[in-house]
Amino acid sequence: MERNSTAHTFEWDDSIDDSPEGMTNHASRLRLPSPKRKSVSPLKKYETANFARRRKVKRWTLLEEETLRIGVQKYGRGNWKLILNCYRDTFEERTEVDLKDKWRNMTRS
Repeated sequence: MERNSTAHTFEWDDSIDDSPEGMTNHASRLRLPSPKRKSVSPLKKYETANFARRRKVKRWTLLEEETLRIGVQKYGRGNWKLILNCYRDTFEERTEVDLKDKWRNMTRS
């Protein structure tokens, strides 16, 4: 591989080995490539990271509400994971937190 004659490289001697035998063997030293600079556009300098998209709001069906009531009667309030797993086909796109929040809203009114 040929050296690039236009490349600007800098070498530092950070070696902690100052013995004469370490100084004579410069050819066998490991040479690392110079770090590459990234050109960053000023417009993209403060670009925000990609955020996770919010789920679309899905309205609760009467079947889901009735199944939630049955699940709470059968397994008790607070066992949202168990209720969700037992009625997975009914609560297709719901989470435990969704069940908890819906139950809180159902019992509040």
